[in-house]
Amino acid sequence: MLKGVSYGKFVAFRVFLLVLFSLPVLIVPASPISPPATVTTPFNLNAQDIQLIQVWRMQDGDDPEWKQPGFDDSRWPAGSPNRLPHAQAGVRWLRAHIELSGAPNPFDVLVLRFSKLPVAYAVFWDGSCVGENGRVGRREEDEIPGQVAFMIKLPRDLTAPGSHLLAIRYSNFHKSLQPRGFWAVLAYHADWLLARAKDMHLQYLWLGIYLTSTFLSLALFLGGGRHRAFLVFALYSFLLTLYLAVNPLIEVFNADISFSTLLFAFRYVVSVGAGILLNIFFIRHFDIPRQRFHIPVVILLPLLIDIFHIRYLLGLEWRDTVLTGYAVGLLVTALKRRKAGSLIALIGLLAVALPALYVQLKVIFRSFPEPDPRLVLLLSLLFIPSVILSISRQIREQNLFYEAARNRSQRLEMELLKSQIHPHFISNTLHSAKSWIRDDPKKAEKLLQTLSDELHLISAISSRPLIPLADEIHLCQYHLEIMGFRRDARFELRTEAVPIHEEIPPLVLHTLIENGLTHAFQPRESGCFWLRCERNAKETVFILENNGSRLQDPAPENSEIQEGLGLRYVKARLEESFPGRWSITHGIDRGLWKVTIRIQRTVP
Repeated sequence: MLKGVSYGKFVAFRVFLLVLFSLPVLIVPASPISPPATVTTPFNLNAQDIQLIQVWRMQDGDDPEWKQPGFDDSRWPAGSPNRLPHAQAGVRWLRAHIELSGAPNPFDVLVLRFSKLPVAYAVFWDGSCVGENGRVGRREEDEIPGQVAFMIKLPRDLTAPGSHLLAIRYSNFHKSLQPRGFWAVLAYHADWLLARAKDMHLQYLWLGIYLTSTFLSLALFLGGGRHRAFLVFALYSFLLTLYLAVNPLIEVFNADISFSTLLFAFRYVVSVGAGILLNIFFIRHFDIPRQRFHIPVVILLPLLIDIFHIRYLLGLEWRDTVLTGYAVGLLVTALKRRKAGSLIALIGLLAVALPALYVQLKVIFRSFPEPDPRLVLLLSLLFIPSVILSISRQIREQNLFYEAARNRSQRLEMELLKSQIHPHFISNTLHSAKSWIRDDPKKAEKLLQTLSDELHLISAISSRPLIPLADEIHLCQYHLEIMGFRRDARFELRTEAVPIHEEIPPLVLHTLIENGLTHAFQPRESGCFWLRCERNAKETVFILENNGSRLQDPAPENSEIQEGLGLRYVKARLEESFPGRWSITHGIDRGLWKVTIRIQRTVP
């Protein structure tokens, strides 16, 4: 959080965003949607138009007279079938009044296109049956489910200019479902085919974009350090790919309404999962604080909205709206914390969210102008590139950080190596060997051979980022043997449950043992080092202990060793090899000096 911005102000800003994106729902009770002044749908025969039939008269029951134009339906409730308050099985009627004006096109015919009306229905135009989708029944045994999409070509002699009646008799015994997403359009056949082709091309475009995003995010996960945030975004993109694939599948195969209902239920689950994953991606990618709070919230929000059946409260959709508002709040948090790429991601998300918010507001404020579809398309296409750019910015920042850590490690390594082979160290060792040449030649020879082995092994491993634990143990044993000769003492390294093939940065344990010899043991004091390893599914833990007497006093001044060149080298090496996934602690435990290194086995 930025300096000078209180936590209370920040929470208030988050609440403001949630209220903003929930505005359509919050203000509906103050501005109830009243029945439309007219229930007649106009259609100009001279125009190349696709007319959505939005206002219907609805009635439960079954009466053959309801298909006739002369029947008075003024007492029937008017509105959208998608807002029916019931879903029980039965037979129902829908009636829409159509007003045709202008001159008919002599080279084309009018068509009616229906979608997602469960389960079977018959269509009447001016009292005449012009088509059936399945077979309407008064009970389940008599009903035959129709297809999810259905189109009827109207005879020319029935489409003269003037007033007409469109009536639908439908039953839903096989699937007692409330109509959700039902729509019907009136258009010329050629105009409809052209519009449908454009719509399918747009869906294929989005399908390709999200499929590409899936593979790209998966490649970033596999090749970019296996960061879980990249995997989450790959799953998000894959779920949206599946979501977008449902409509083309239905368009190609045009399955019956019962099977299509399963596909729509699958698409619904996928859309919920995608919205949740997008928020989790932002939480993990930008390392949002209080993740244990935010992740359960973004999971519970859509579930609670659906459990209490308020997703389409008063005909409005606000599950996705609230999830989007929460995502905007997360990105604002990341922006305040100066996270790389957060501004780009926020711009991309707003480019998608604002047109959707405008559509929600337009349901309430009908005077709002229609949005330009080309502008909406252009804005929506900004989202995926903005997220990819945000990820690339994060990777760039991480690479710069890792490069700086590597450079620090290399500088410390050179300083450490210089200190290890410093003439003072070599001269002291050679002086010890010289004093034993006459009195104990075999001891002097052994000292020189061990020194040679240690220097040879250091030169072989020091430039490698990781080495097997077995090599590090051998190096430590050489060094303890040399220091035992020099101090006229005896040191040993005992190992317990140590995976010798586990890889660690070179000279890490060697440096810690050198620190232990310097700070923990008195002159001529013999001692022992113990190294053990504990592993589980989450982390590997290395524990190094020694029994030196100098650090057994629990006084505060002895509780920690002042960080010097050696400990800085250890931390730099760990950060270079396991960035952000390690920790080191040291102190006295049961009379022993203890150093603990924890390395996470997976990337957070």
